[in-house]
Amino acid sequence: MDFKRNPNKDALKQNSNSVYKDALKKMTNIEEIPVKFDDVSEYVKSCKHFYDLHKDKSAKQNIQLKEFGTMSKAQIKNARKCIENMVATVLMNYDKNISYKEQSYLSFLTLTLPVKQRHTDKVFRKLLIRLIENLTKTYEVKHYVWRAEPQENGNIHFHVLLDRFVDKDKVNTLWCKQLNKLGYVDFYKQRKNTDKEPPAANILSLKKVKNTVNYLLKYMTKPEKDKRPIMGQIWGAANITKKLEYPKFYETEESFNDINQIIRKKHVKCVLSDDYFSVYSGNIFEIVKKLYKKTWSCIKRHYKFIHSLTVDKIEYFKENPIVRHEKAKEYENATQFTKRISEEQQKVRKLNFIEANKQALKKFKENYLKKYGGFDQNQLQFTTL
Repeated sequence: MDFKRNPNKDALKQNSNSVYKDALKKMTNIEEIPVKFDDVSEYVKSCKHFYDLHKDKSAKQNIQLKEFGTMSKAQIKNARKCIENMVATVLMNYDKNISYKEQSYLSFLTLTLPVKQRHTDKVFRKLLIRLIENLTKTYEVKHYVWRAEPQENGNIHFHVLLDRFVDKDKVNTLWCKQLNKLGYVDFYKQRKNTDKEPPAANILSLKKVKNTVNYLLKYMTKPEKDKRPIMGQIWGAANITKKLEYPKFYETEESFNDINQIIRKKHVKCVLSDDYFSVYSGNIFEIVKKLYKKTWSCIKRHYKFIHSLTVDKIEYFKENPIVRHEKAKEYENATQFTKRISEEQQKVRKLNFIEANKQALKKFKENYLKKYGGFDQNQLQFTTL
């Protein structure tokens, strides 16, 4: 293990406070970069200065913070898990007999800025989330993973892995619509003297990529050297994507013996060994696919099952849409609808009162007959309301 456990609550990161941390928080929360800074790189450099001061003070409290604008080992591990499981889920459920536009399909989307960045990275992350929300509705995107990176000119750009085919021109229009909330597209058109939208979105098909996972991990987890760091959150994924799990085999299962054989025959490399567990690394899927067909079938069933958990849920709501009450269509507004409900309740109460009187008179008549044996209709009459 590469860290030493320290059972001291004062050594927790959330308990590390300083004036530098407060100043950094204020600088991160603003939207537009102050005029005194020429570009976003200078502004981030100023933020990094406060972060380094806060990091040095935290180190004196035995609190170790990561480098500014980098992914921690835990974040890289989680991002790798999301990407590997998402790719396996899509590829193992791909049907060649169905059009790629009508099923899960890997698309790699790159989003850039058409002009010089004048807002903080936090603002563009919000625009990215709005775009992804739009894609989940229009293209039924369920799984996605995104990563923010700086360009050489200092502008932020995003890599987004999607589980659906998306049209490049439509995505470009949607992204430009988000960017123009800040005036970036209008400024680009004025500068270029054109009415065309800037090419701010690019889509790469992963169909011809041999090792898809390694190719994606290269883009999504690599450290950015000699470039300004990203402020705030660097990567993200859909909640359902974060819940995807690797297939697991237990000692009581038949496939567990196949896994042991892979280890004994040294098809994989031991990277960590302890008294209670060991960790091995290697291209396990390719090994199992070639040598152990039954275990490979178990792995495919695992990813088909977790894929069905999302697909079946969406199909259920398609077949069973939520239908409003028909009576609600008769009324123009909520006031009229409430008034009608109140009138109906009054009618019900009146009918219940009449029925109760009928039952009371009926019971009185029965008791009178039992007590007196008869009566003269001319003298006594029973009426109902």
